[in-house]
Amino acid sequence: MDGKFHGSSTNDIELKNLRAKICELEQMIGKLTMEAYLLKKEKEFALAMRKENLSIVTGPNSDQLKEGAS
Repeated sequence: MDGKFHGSSTNDIELKNLRAKICELEQMIGKLTMEAYLLKKEKEFALAMRKENLSIVTGPNSDQLKEGAS
């Protein structure tokens, strides 16, 4: 009634199991948060590399453009 858990030893075991499950789920949330962060950073890096490779100045075809201009 007052928000506290009162019960038998069976309820105490159930409470411990629920607390363990909460800890497990919190760890999973942390892991998934880190994975999402790393994937976001990897995507940003890949996009930056793609832009760099498409640049006329620094891209893979820049040597061919220099030879053609000579």
